[in-house]
Amino acid sequence: MKKNYHNINGQQGIALLMAIVIVAFVVIISVSMITQRQLQIYRTANIYNKEQAWQYALASERWAISVLSQDYKNEIKTTQVSDGYQDVWNQSLENLNKIKVEGSIKDLQGRFNLNNLFYKNKVQTQWLKAYRQLLINFKLPASLADSLVDWIDSDSSTFGSDGAEDEYYLSLRPAYRPSNTYLVQLSELLLIKGYNQDIIDTLKPYVYVVADRTAVNINTADKQVLKAVMNSISEKQIIAIVEQQKKKSFQSMDELIKSDFMKNSSIDKNLLSVSSGYFMVSSKAQVNGYQIMLNSLLKRDGRGEIAIISRREIPLYE
Repeated sequence: MKKNYHNINGQQGIALLMAIVIVAFVVIISVSMITQRQLQIYRTANIYNKEQAWQYALASERWAISVLSQDYKNEIKTTQVSDGYQDVWNQSLENLNKIKVEGSIKDLQGRFNLNNLFYKNKVQTQWLKAYRQLLINFKLPASLADSLVDWIDSDSSTFGSDGAEDEYYLSLRPAYRPSNTYLVQLSELLLIKGYNQDIIDTLKPYVYVVADRTAVNINTADKQVLKAVMNSISEKQIIAIVEQQKKKSFQSMDELIKSDFMKNSSIDKNLLSVSSGYFMVSSKAQVNGYQIMLNSLLKRDGRGEIAIISRREIPLYE
């Protein structure tokens, strides 16, 4: 009988092809499993590194609280608590071993609190005048103060020549209403008539927002801020005060008023102070390439107690 070699060869070819397909399928599944496993490992490592970085950032925050507390204890022994660049809080936390940790403390009351414009259901005319002057210092429209007042005041009446209330904001697309309460973040300015990102970027180093009415610290305020709240004195006097900040802090407002800087000059003492209650702690931690930045708003009260008002986490990537 004659064998059918053609069929045998055909069957062998099909078997070989099936074997190749099966091997390829197994390889694909194996590669997929290995890839998924690697992704899980990377994901777990990222979570672990993030958690470590977060804890180191919190440690930097605790360092700042400790420093501010110690600063208060050092000064409570005297009759007057003051805050200036000679204090122990004016320092930085540097890298620790292989973990990169950085921290710094900024006195926010060296800046202008925008929420000062409206307090106890009343527009604060002296603060309004100072803010308009601050805007003028940067060649910005003074009328921006009017729309800011309308945003944070409690009524629906338009303030000043360029204010804006419901009628204006409801005509926008998308429409919204003014908050009629204090600013919580500077980014809210983008919602207010006349403000844009360029204006916010210009003002950002010189302003801040907290719900309390806060005076400007004469010992840490920038030249532009001092010109706004002390616009009755000369620029030469302002420069002299800024130079004095580097050498020695004023311990009381009476010391400032009686100093040579203030000869034949008058200022509104309600706008100024020699101490601060609000500080911003900027912490940065890096663990195995993962970076995180944490901005913490701290409040130190008259008894030296320190509270964390808010935190803002900013992830950073290389």
